[in-house]
Amino acid sequence: QEASLSFGQSIPKAIIYGMMDSLQEKVNYWIEKINPDIKIHFKYDEKDKNNEDIFEILYTLDGVEDFDYEDLSGAQEFMVNLAFKLAISKIIQDNLNISIKLFGFDELDERLDESASEAFYQIIKEIEKDHKVLVISHRDDLKNKFNSIIKVVKNDKDKSSEASLVT
Repeated sequence: QEASLSFGQSIPKAIIYGMMDSLQEKVNYWIEKINPDIKIHFKYDEKDKNNEDIFEILYTLDGVEDFDYEDLSGAQEFMVNLAFKLAISKIIQDNLNISIKLFGFDELDERLDESASEAFYQIIKEIEKDHKVLVISHRDDLKNKFNSIIKVVKNDKDKSSEASLVT
């Protein structure tokens, strides 16, 4: 904070702007794997007419530019958000020189249609090449795609649960 006060906002801004190209590249890498019809582009300028920084995320859908996030469907929003999370995770790992060994996804597939669910499954398979992945899901179509599942059955009568490994 003191460095920021001494040098204005230039140091934090330089750090943020310096990583934007990397973030955009990594987000588009994951989006390409999830849904190749979506692309993102960061637009940032130093100042607008009110002397404030400008930052926008522009979306391209099916080759048509200038969509807003609000224009995306629920499944497309999910895919973009997942791509951002994976990209940020990679940047953190690279900058801290660490490796995340486990990714957990808790019921992220609930609002996906069949084709989006298949894309999600393909991303999980891509992540599994280098990491362990835990997916919590109630969808039978997704559960049947994995080699190992832990099936949890809740007994409504006594509120107990039973877990079993299915391979």
